[in-house]
Amino acid sequence: MRGQGLEVIQDERCPLSSNSRFPSYENGLRLGLFLERGGIHIGLQVTRIGNDRRSESVALNRTYFRVDVSETERDRDYWARREGISAETAAAIRSAEIVIVPWEDRGKAGLTFPSGTAEFYRSLVERLNNDAVAIAIDRTEYAELSLHANEMRWPTLIVSTVLLTALGNILSDQVERAISRPAPPTTIEMRVIVENERGRCISVDYKGPPERLVETLIVETERCLPQAKKLQ
Repeated sequence: MRGQGLEVIQDERCPLSSNSRFPSYENGLRLGLFLERGGIHIGLQVTRIGNDRRSESVALNRTYFRVDVSETERDRDYWARREGISAETAAAIRSAEIVIVPWEDRGKAGLTFPSGTAEFYRSLVERLNNDAVAIAIDRTEYAELSLHANEMRWPTLIVSTVLLTALGNILSDQVERAISRPAPPTTIEMRVIVENERGRCISVDYKGPPERLVETLIVETERCLPQAKKLQ
């Protein structure tokens, strides 16, 4: 990965540990570089040491690049069967080619979508059609959550391996538009759940440079679902 003045070469044969330790000096400065499998994390800890040898610390942390790939049971059927969902929405979820699903891990905010999801939905519909894209929640429950940072967060998508290439092309255009802005984002965060004919679904959770999003999505999907490559 190149960016932010850093270069990282990841080798599957060489797993990296985040348990690195760095010495503390009398000038009170400690710099830690934590490498984790699938990403890079920078930690800066400044420590002030008093005459009584007690210390006060403040830590500044930021993740520059992360890719998590795992199996998931949160497929379209999970959302279509959710308690309280309308029959109309459930049918749309089951028949759509791409399903936009909400965040479930934002605490008291409940089920929410990242700011800009409505615009993202319209861009998908323009490239496909109304019936090809569904939102996995009733309209009365729809809510967007704004998180202020120099990062762009895109909604979670469910897509089949058959449509992966088409989605990649759409996302590439979205990335081009994003980085051509006067103040382009340095990071894009997104999760894509890829369905498989055999019932196995994988979740690719990406946070990193916009330019690496689509390539990482395709490569990780083909690595975990080899048959996806045959369908491209």
